[in-house]
Amino acid sequence: MTPQPLINRLRSVTTLHYGERIRPVRDWLVILGVSAVLLVVSVVWNTLIFIDVVQGDVIGSAEPREDVPNGSIETIRELFESRAAEETRYENEYRFVDPSR
Repeated sequence: MTPQPLINRLRSVTTLHYGERIRPVRDWLVILGVSAVLLVVSVVWNTLIFIDVVQGDVIGSAEPREDVPNGSIETIRELFESRAAEETRYENEYRFVDPSR
């Protein structure tokens, strides 16, 4: 059995036919339209996820690690403030000896 009759049968069953004329403007408009719809869906999806994160919801089913503070945003701000203070101490307070001198 040759595959040609099967291919012809599948072509006749499908409802998407390009037609006799090539229409590049229509093709580009379809591509741009589909891209725009996908972009809008992506923005909406990411906005919903962002709102969930801001409200403190957990995304996914991963269990929190012990070394990561799983508190509120204020706890995380305090952590960053303490790290910034330590960085300032490294720049101004601590003195290191250069062994190459």
